[in-house]
Amino acid sequence: MRVFIAAEIPEKIKDYLEKIQNELKCLAIRASWVKRQNHYLTLIFFYEINPKQAKSAAEILKEKNAGKTIIELKTSDLGAFPSLDSPRTLWVGLTGNLDELQIINQNLREKLASQKIPFDPKPFVPHLTLGRLRKMKTWQRKKISRILKQFLLKEKPKFRIKQISLIKSQLTSQGPIYQNLEKISLVWQ
Repeated sequence: MRVFIAAEIPEKIKDYLEKIQNELKCLAIRASWVKRQNHYLTLIFFYEINPKQAKSAAEILKEKNAGKTIIELKTSDLGAFPSLDSPRTLWVGLTGNLDELQIINQNLREKLASQKIPFDPKPFVPHLTLGRLRKMKTWQRKKISRILKQFLLKEKPKFRIKQISLIKSQLTSQGPIYQNLEKISLVWQ
């Protein structure tokens, strides 16, 4: 099964991300846009894992994060993977209490690795994905790169991370369907 660990984001941030997506659509940027209900702050993405590994991951999530503090974050600038010069995935960056987010991510990675549960080893870059660009010619990608570099985010709202979930992702022809397998609440220390 395909699963990931993610922090749920508030509705006001989903509104904000939708607004940015609509502005980018008006600039004729064609992408597979993330649907509103699928906006999360992904902490760890797993490769295909079996139900036993998913259950272990859920236990690790509960064990490693009970009693953590609520995390204060703020949206930042527009970014892209692998870079704004060669964009494939568009996202909004984050600032704020990233140290606490990094600690949670690192603790989870260490425990998952010790249990031999396979996950994506790429470095954690806190961001909120907007969409994935469709295949295009080099000149088109360069044109989009220029547009993105000039695109300024006027608002940069703050928000709090209060819950972290283990989420199952089922791919369908209409896009992914997500189902919470486990959810933990972060509490004040």
